[in-house]
Amino acid sequence: MYRSHVLVCGGTGCRSCKSKKVEDKLNEVISAKGLDKEMKVHGVGCFGLCVNGPIVLIYPQDAMYVKVNVDDVEEIVEALSKGELVERLLLH
Repeated sequence: MYRSHVLVCGGTGCRSCKSKKVEDKLNEVISAKGLDKEMKVHGVGCFGLCVNGPIVLIYPQDAMYVKVNVDDVEEIVEALSKGELVERLLLH
């Protein structure tokens, strides 16, 4: 059972904002840190908030990150490994 599920929007708007690169980087960093038994990345469909893309949802923490880019990935994974969230990326 995974401690966290990381859902990356794969809708057209988010894809045009490089969400696939974010998804790939998440998988890369999680694997490199040996966290692939604790965290699972899922490419999913559109969340309907395209203006905020790329969007990443974190469960079970129920957090929505907006305007995520590849440079944010290390910080996201590090925070999740500590049971924390990245406040600056949260949609409020």
